[in-house]
Amino acid sequence: MSREAQDRAIEGTTYRVKPIAAGIGMKVQLRLAKVGAPALLTLLASPPAAKGAWFAALPSIVRMFDLLSEEDVDYLCKSFANESQFGDGAKMLPLGPAFDEHFRGSYVALFQWFRFCMEVNFGPLWTWGKGLIPAAPDTEGSAKG
Repeated sequence: MSREAQDRAIEGTTYRVKPIAAGIGMKVQLRLAKVGAPALLTLLASPPAAKGAWFAALPSIVRMFDLLSEEDVDYLCKSFANESQFGDGAKMLPLGPAFDEHFRGSYVALFQWFRFCMEVNFGPLWTWGKGLIPAAPDTEGSAKG
């Protein structure tokens, strides 16, 4: 049973994203995990006091860019672009063949589209996965008691 395509307006353009095929999706997840897991560990290893500060994420971001190759970026974008369309909602065109020209100089729209693709494809998986992680104990509340 295939999930439905979803539409979202981004920077004045409507994008329609269909979930990618399962085999490609598993490869995309593997590439993302190879980059994301070490970056997450870097973030979790930061001192507790710094975790609330925006700059606490910088080592994780640097780690992610160290691990992410040009081939990874190309594969991820092509995998999502081949299942995406763009237009005004009524008339939609395939994004795959137009990807480079469509996003030329429009990196805000590109990153928003990429995030949308991640939500369409992996949002339900992340929601399910969050339920598997036990809540951290409330050490401040129990110490006050």
